[in-house]
Amino acid sequence: MKNIISLIGGMLVSIGAFAAQSGFVDISDNRIQIINDNSGGRLFVYDVTIIDSTCDNNTTPVLMFSGNELAKEMYSMVLAAKSAGKQVNIVTGTCVDLGGTTYSPIISVYMQ
Repeated sequence: MKNIISLIGGMLVSIGAFAAQSGFVDISDNRIQIINDNSGGRLFVYDVTIIDSTCDNNTTPVLMFSGNELAKEMYSMVLAAKSAGKQVNIVTGTCVDLGGTTYSPIISVYMQ
């Protein structure tokens, strides 16, 4: 049991080590765009710099709806923060290729 807890803890630390983030930013004046196409749909949040991102485009994080159980909830948080003028910290994962350009996929949204 102790080994399982250590393994899970190590996995969580390693996931955090590879994530990049925006830091808390106000997105009330930022443009957002939602697209529904063959990829299952996605939301772009423009002009948000993702710190330490290795993706080609590190200023437009993208929320992928396909295969993401919490995408609707994260989308709701982005809209709520935008409407209320609250700051968010967007955490992203490994780059995703969209039309030959890689973007930072949103894996977590913190609202302040």
